[in-house]
Amino acid sequence: MKTNENLLNSIGKSIRMWRDNCFPPFQRAYGTWLLVLVSVNAGIWFYITSDWSVQFVGNIAGFLVFPMLGRKVFTKRARSWQEELDIKLAKYKPHNIAAWRELQAYALESNTLSSQIVERWYFKEREFIKTAQKGKPGSSELKFLKNNTGSKP
Repeated sequence: MKTNENLLNSIGKSIRMWRDNCFPPFQRAYGTWLLVLVSVNAGIWFYITSDWSVQFVGNIAGFLVFPMLGRKVFTKRARSWQEELDIKLAKYKPHNIAAWRELQAYALESNTLSSQIVERWYFKEREFIKTAQKGKPGSSELKFLKNNTGSKP
């Protein structure tokens, strides 16, 4: 059950990042790795030879090859927040079935996910879990309320 809780936390983080207009994970990872590979490529060509024409051709080849390789490597990653949340929601096991059905109905009707509707579902799910945990034995502040030994039915 801890995995489901971690997944819900990850969904919440993705919602906040989407709401704050951050880049999706694919775009962040792709851009970072592309910059690293192109820089390393340039460094290697500068180290190997001092001939500027060879360095120029090597760097241009790197600028052309690495983006294509990067696209192949990163194609399995979600390219948008909708895809990212769709993947996470597909794995999540909901507690609040009514809110889950509402989210599914909205997605079916609009054929997309919006940050507002997913965030609304997320808050309902969190509130439901919090309320369910309060109802568990041992979670009440007043323990004596559970002691019914002296009462007559």
